[in-house]
Amino acid sequence: MEPEPRLRALAERAAEAVSMPVTVLPGRAEELPGGDGSADVVVASLVLCTIADVPASLSEVARVLKSTGELRFYEHVRSSRSGFFRLQRLLDPLWRRLGCGCHLTRETERAITDAGFTIEHPASPSVIGIARPPGCSAR
Repeated sequence: MEPEPRLRALAERAAEAVSMPVTVLPGRAEELPGGDGSADVVVASLVLCTIADVPASLSEVARVLKSTGELRFYEHVRSSRSGFFRLQRLLDPLWRRLGCGCHLTRETERAITDAGFTIEHPASPSVIGIARPPGCSAR
């Protein structure tokens, strides 16, 4: 899903170049298409640092994921190192303007765990990981 028309067109062109079927849809993370428990995997790449309602989006991810599903994510996160965090906080206002609303200092990992997910592979200052939905037992 991509709400921004120019980026959606780029994603559609990229989808045409791969050998597996990929459908790019207009829309927002706060209102995912698909039924309850219909997705094996949801991928969020540099999304949770930008969207307005992170809890609603993560609730939608949990809704569409199968109980054995995965949220795979690559996101900016607030650094746990005080010096680096100060730099992030200093750059954040400019970064938000240049990065279409991206926040460098969001506590994305905490938002994911607050939504009931269990993070298996965290990293910082960007996070690449896999999170299981509430009630999921690992494979």
